[in-house]
Amino acid sequence: GFQSQHLFANRRDYSLTAGLAIWEGFGVFGGYYNSRQEFTNQPNDPAQGAFRHSRLLEGPIIGIFGNVPASERFMLYGNLAIALLKFKGNCPASNRCAETDSAQGFMNEVGVTIQGPRIWEIGTELQLGFRTQIVQKNFGANATGAGTPFASDQQPLLDVTYGPVFTINAAF
Repeated sequence: GFQSQHLFANRRDYSLTAGLAIWEGFGVFGGYYNSRQEFTNQPNDPAQGAFRHSRLLEGPIIGIFGNVPASERFMLYGNLAIALLKFKGNCPASNRCAETDSAQGFMNEVGVTIQGPRIWEIGTELQLGFRTQIVQKNFGANATGAGTPFASDQQPLLDVTYGPVFTINAAF
């Protein structure tokens, strides 16, 4: 018969970027993006055992940003970015990993910047915003490993994520 189960997900993302303001609050930035995800499938029958599936996305990110003052200490901001990522997925055996260097990420973010105190001539900022990101993973001709989803090396995957974001900035 049908066994019910629970699916749990855990995710940790971070990015480290540096930007250069070019003109009146507009500029470019570049950096590194890393996302680790783990999914656990837990059947209601403990004898069945849990199955864990982990994924890693990482690589360079580049983009543009803009901000406009709303008051003396507050600014509205937005940014657009693209990431050229490496994806590594489920590894049922060391020689059977779902991997590809052909993953692309597209991200946008909007929010408010709160300017904080200057510490040793370095400005501080707190950003509270909302991020949307889409990551496309293509297991086509550039894929390595044999453990791609559904045993197909042509299986594209799409990961859509959105939600609140919290950022601390140092402004030089």
